[in-house]
Amino acid sequence: MHIYKQKGFSIIELMIALLLGLLIIAGILQLFLGITQTYRQNDELARAQENGRIALTFIAKDLRMAGYWESEGADTDTAFFLFDCDSKLKKCDKDKFGLKPGQLSIAYQPPDGMDCAGRSSDITRGDLIVNAYYVAQDPSNNNESSLFCRSYNLTTDTELTPGQVLISGIESLTAQYAIAKSSSGTTEKYLSDAEVQKVDERNVKAVKVTVEASSANNTVQPYSTTVQIKNAL
Repeated sequence: MHIYKQKGFSIIELMIALLLGLLIIAGILQLFLGITQTYRQNDELARAQENGRIALTFIAKDLRMAGYWESEGADTDTAFFLFDCDSKLKKCDKDKFGLKPGQLSIAYQPPDGMDCAGRSSDITRGDLIVNAYYVAQDPSNNNESSLFCRSYNLTTDTELTPGQVLISGIESLTAQYAIAKSSSGTTEKYLSDAEVQKVDERNVKAVKVTVEASSANNTVQPYSTTVQIKNAL
Protein backbone atom coordinates (compact mmCIF):
# COMPACT_ATOMS: atom_id res chain seq x y z
CA MET A 1 0.00 0.00 0.00
CA HIS A 2 1.43 3.27 -1.08
CA ILE A 3 0.84 6.38 0.97
CA TYR A 4 1.01 9.66 -0.92
CA LYS A 5 1.73 12.81 0.98
CA GLN A 6 -0.40 15.80 -0.02
CA LYS A 7 1.66 18.75 -1.07
CA GLY A 8 0.43 22.39 -0.89
CA PHE A 9 1.80 25.76 -1.76
CA SER A 10 4.43 27.31 0.34
CA ILE A 11 3.95 30.69 2.02
CA ILE A 12 6.24 32.31 -0.53
CA GLU A 13 4.27 30.88 -3.44
CA LEU A 14 0.99 32.11 -1.93
CA MET A 15 2.41 35.59 -1.41
CA ILE A 16 3.65 35.72 -5.01
CA ALA A 17 0.27 34.57 -6.32
CA LEU A 18 -1.49 37.11 -4.14
CA LEU A 19 0.81 39.88 -5.37
CA LEU A 20 0.23 38.95 -9.00
CA GLY A 21 -3.53 38.92 -8.42
CA LEU A 22 -3.41 42.35 -6.84
CA LEU A 23 -1.36 43.71 -9.74
CA ILE A 24 -3.88 42.36 -12.24
CA ILE A 25 -6.79 43.86 -10.30
CA ALA A 26 -4.98 47.19 -10.02
CA GLY A 27 -4.38 47.19 -13.77
CA ILE A 28 -8.03 46.48 -14.50
CA LEU A 29 -9.13 49.24 -12.11
CA GLN A 30 -6.68 51.68 -13.70
CA LEU A 31 -8.01 50.83 -17.14
CA PHE A 32 -11.61 51.24 -15.97
CA LEU A 33 -10.88 54.61 -14.33
CA GLY A 34 -9.08 55.80 -17.46
CA ILE A 35 -11.98 54.83 -19.70
CA THR A 36 -14.46 56.48 -17.30
CA GLN A 37 -12.44 59.70 -17.18
CA THR A 38 -12.08 59.77 -20.97
CA TYR A 39 -15.83 59.25 -21.37
CA ARG A 40 -16.57 62.04 -18.88
CA GLN A 41 -14.19 64.44 -20.64
CA ASN A 42 -15.67 63.62 -24.04
CA ASP A 43 -19.18 64.09 -22.66
CA GLU A 44 -18.26 67.49 -21.18
CA LEU A 45 -16.58 68.53 -24.43
CA ALA A 46 -19.63 67.46 -26.43
CA ARG A 47 -21.89 69.44 -24.11
CA ALA A 48 -19.69 72.54 -24.47
CA GLN A 49 -19.74 72.14 -28.24
CA GLU A 50 -23.52 71.83 -28.20
CA ASN A 51 -23.88 74.94 -26.03
CA GLY A 52 -21.55 76.91 -28.30
CA ARG A 53 -23.38 75.87 -31.45
CA ILE A 54 -26.81 76.57 -29.98
CA ALA A 55 -25.65 80.03 -28.89
CA LEU A 56 -24.37 80.76 -32.40
CA THR A 57 -27.63 79.46 -33.89
CA PHE A 58 -29.67 81.95 -31.83
CA ILE A 59 -27.47 84.88 -32.83
CA ALA A 60 -27.02 83.88 -36.49
CA LYS A 61 -30.78 83.60 -36.97
CA ASP A 62 -31.20 87.22 -35.91
CA LEU A 63 -28.20 88.45 -37.88
CA ARG A 64 -29.73 87.10 -41.07
CA MET A 65 -32.74 89.34 -40.38
CA ALA A 66 -30.68 92.43 -39.50
CA GLY A 67 -31.99 95.49 -41.31
CA TYR A 68 -35.11 93.74 -42.59
CA TRP A 69 -38.00 96.12 -43.17
CA GLU A 70 -41.32 94.54 -43.98
CA SER A 71 -43.44 97.67 -44.15
CA GLU A 72 -43.49 99.87 -47.20
CA GLY A 73 -42.05 103.27 -46.54
CA ALA A 74 -40.14 102.03 -43.48
CA ASP A 75 -37.25 104.14 -42.22
CA THR A 76 -34.45 102.19 -43.90
CA ASP A 77 -31.88 104.70 -42.63
CA THR A 78 -32.34 103.26 -39.16
CA ALA A 79 -29.20 101.41 -38.14
CA PHE A 80 -29.73 97.70 -37.88
CA PHE A 81 -26.76 97.59 -35.51
CA LEU A 82 -27.72 100.12 -32.87
CA PHE A 83 -24.63 102.02 -31.88
CA ASP A 84 -26.74 104.44 -29.89
CA CYS A 85 -30.44 105.05 -29.43
CA ASP A 86 -30.63 108.77 -30.09
CA SER A 87 -33.72 110.99 -30.24
CA LYS A 88 -34.56 109.61 -33.68
CA LEU A 89 -34.76 106.07 -32.33
CA LYS A 90 -36.31 107.09 -29.01
CA LYS A 91 -34.74 106.42 -25.67
CA CYS A 92 -34.43 102.59 -25.68
CA ASP A 93 -33.36 101.44 -22.23
CA LYS A 94 -31.20 102.97 -19.54
CA ASP A 95 -27.90 101.96 -21.18
CA LYS A 96 -29.22 102.69 -24.67
CA PHE A 97 -28.90 99.13 -25.96
CA GLY A 98 -25.77 100.40 -27.63
CA LEU A 99 -23.04 98.44 -29.30
CA LYS A 100 -20.45 97.63 -26.65
CA PRO A 101 -17.94 94.90 -25.83
CA GLY A 102 -19.76 91.66 -25.08
CA GLN A 103 -23.09 92.83 -26.50
CA LEU A 104 -24.58 92.58 -29.96
CA SER A 105 -27.71 94.59 -30.77
CA ILE A 106 -29.74 93.86 -33.91
CA ALA A 107 -32.71 95.83 -35.21
CA TYR A 108 -35.35 94.70 -37.72
CA GLN A 109 -39.07 94.22 -38.23
CA PRO A 110 -39.82 90.62 -37.22
CA PRO A 111 -42.01 88.88 -39.84
CA ASP A 112 -43.02 86.28 -37.26
CA GLY A 113 -43.90 88.97 -34.70
CA MET A 114 -41.56 87.56 -32.04
CA ASP A 115 -38.48 88.79 -30.25
CA CYS A 116 -35.34 86.81 -29.36
CA ALA A 117 -37.07 85.18 -26.39
CA GLY A 118 -40.06 84.07 -28.46
CA ARG A 119 -42.31 86.75 -27.03
CA SER A 120 -45.07 87.96 -29.32
CA SER A 121 -47.11 90.16 -26.99
CA ASP A 122 -46.67 93.93 -27.37
CA ILE A 123 -45.42 93.42 -30.95
CA THR A 124 -47.64 94.26 -33.91
CA ARG A 125 -46.95 93.90 -37.60
CA GLY A 126 -44.51 96.54 -38.79
CA ASP A 127 -42.99 97.27 -35.36
CA LEU A 128 -39.24 97.82 -35.29
CA ILE A 129 -37.61 95.85 -32.49
CA VAL A 130 -34.10 95.46 -31.12
CA ASN A 131 -32.72 92.15 -29.89
CA ALA A 132 -29.60 92.47 -27.75
CA TYR A 133 -27.41 89.47 -26.96
CA TYR A 134 -24.93 89.55 -24.09
CA VAL A 135 -23.14 87.32 -21.57
CA ALA A 136 -23.79 87.60 -17.84
CA GLN A 137 -24.01 85.48 -14.71
CA ASP A 138 -27.28 83.64 -14.13
CA PRO A 139 -28.30 84.10 -10.46
CA SER A 140 -30.88 81.32 -10.78
CA ASN A 141 -28.17 78.79 -11.75
CA ASN A 142 -25.34 79.32 -9.26
CA ASN A 143 -24.20 82.42 -11.15
CA GLU A 144 -23.14 80.34 -14.13
CA SER A 145 -22.00 82.44 -17.06
CA SER A 146 -24.73 82.31 -19.72
CA LEU A 147 -25.93 83.89 -22.95
CA PHE A 148 -28.85 86.25 -22.38
CA CYS A 149 -31.10 88.19 -24.70
CA ARG A 150 -33.31 91.18 -24.12
CA SER A 151 -35.49 93.12 -26.47
CA TYR A 152 -37.04 96.51 -27.02
CA ASN A 153 -39.85 97.77 -29.24
CA LEU A 154 -38.53 100.96 -30.82
CA THR A 155 -41.85 101.76 -32.48
CA THR A 156 -43.81 101.85 -29.22
CA ASP A 157 -40.80 102.73 -27.01
CA THR A 158 -41.51 99.68 -24.84
CA GLU A 159 -39.23 97.16 -23.18
CA LEU A 160 -40.26 93.65 -24.22
CA THR A 161 -37.97 91.10 -22.57
CA PRO A 162 -35.77 92.50 -19.78
CA GLY A 163 -33.37 89.57 -19.77
CA GLN A 164 -33.84 85.92 -20.73
CA VAL A 165 -31.30 83.10 -20.42
CA LEU A 166 -30.87 81.35 -23.77
CA ILE A 167 -28.06 78.88 -23.06
CA SER A 168 -25.77 78.32 -20.09
CA GLY A 169 -22.02 77.74 -20.09
CA ILE A 170 -21.17 80.68 -22.38
CA GLU A 171 -18.19 82.68 -21.10
CA SER A 172 -17.85 85.46 -23.67
CA LEU A 173 -19.31 86.98 -26.81
CA THR A 174 -17.37 89.01 -29.38
CA ALA A 175 -18.23 90.29 -32.83
CA GLN A 176 -16.18 91.55 -35.76
CA TYR A 177 -17.77 93.46 -38.62
CA ALA A 178 -16.75 93.08 -42.27
CA ILE A 179 -16.79 96.47 -43.97
CA ALA A 180 -17.19 96.68 -47.74
CA LYS A 181 -15.29 99.03 -49.98
CA SER A 182 -17.61 101.75 -51.17
CA SER A 183 -16.56 101.32 -54.81
CA SER A 184 -16.50 97.54 -55.31
CA GLY A 185 -18.67 96.28 -52.47
CA THR A 186 -16.13 93.58 -51.66
CA THR A 187 -15.08 93.02 -48.08
CA GLU A 188 -12.16 95.21 -47.11
CA LYS A 189 -11.47 94.33 -43.48
CA TYR A 190 -13.01 93.31 -40.17
CA LEU A 191 -13.55 95.92 -37.48
CA SER A 192 -14.16 95.56 -33.76
CA ASP A 193 -17.33 96.87 -32.13
CA ALA A 194 -15.45 100.01 -31.09
CA GLU A 195 -13.99 100.63 -34.57
CA VAL A 196 -17.20 100.00 -36.50
CA GLN A 197 -18.98 102.84 -34.72
CA LYS A 198 -16.82 105.27 -36.68
CA VAL A 199 -18.10 104.12 -40.09
CA ASP A 200 -21.46 103.94 -41.82
CA GLU A 201 -23.07 100.82 -40.39
CA ARG A 202 -24.86 100.23 -43.68
CA ASN A 203 -21.49 99.23 -45.13
CA VAL A 204 -21.40 96.19 -42.85
CA LYS A 205 -21.61 93.18 -45.16
CA ALA A 206 -20.90 90.35 -42.72
CA VAL A 207 -20.45 89.74 -39.03
CA LYS A 208 -18.13 87.18 -37.46
CA VAL A 209 -19.45 86.08 -34.07
CA THR A 210 -17.33 84.16 -31.57
CA VAL A 211 -18.55 82.64 -28.33
CA GLU A 212 -16.50 80.82 -25.72
CA ALA A 213 -18.21 77.81 -24.15
CA SER A 214 -16.98 76.19 -20.94
CA SER A 215 -17.23 72.61 -19.71
CA ALA A 216 -17.49 71.26 -16.16
CA ASN A 217 -13.70 71.01 -15.84
CA ASN A 218 -13.36 74.74 -16.66
CA THR A 219 -12.03 74.11 -20.17
CA VAL A 220 -12.99 76.99 -22.46
CA GLN A 221 -13.37 76.42 -26.19
CA PRO A 222 -14.13 79.11 -28.80
CA TYR A 223 -16.73 78.63 -31.54
CA SER A 224 -17.27 81.01 -34.44
CA THR A 225 -19.56 81.63 -37.36
CA THR A 226 -19.70 84.31 -40.04
CA VAL A 227 -23.07 85.59 -41.25
CA GLN A 228 -23.58 87.67 -44.36
CA ILE A 229 -25.90 90.62 -43.95
CA LYS A 230 -28.46 90.10 -46.71
CA ASN A 231 -30.38 93.31 -45.99
CA ALA A 232 -27.38 95.66 -45.98
CA LEU A 233 -27.88 98.64 -48.24
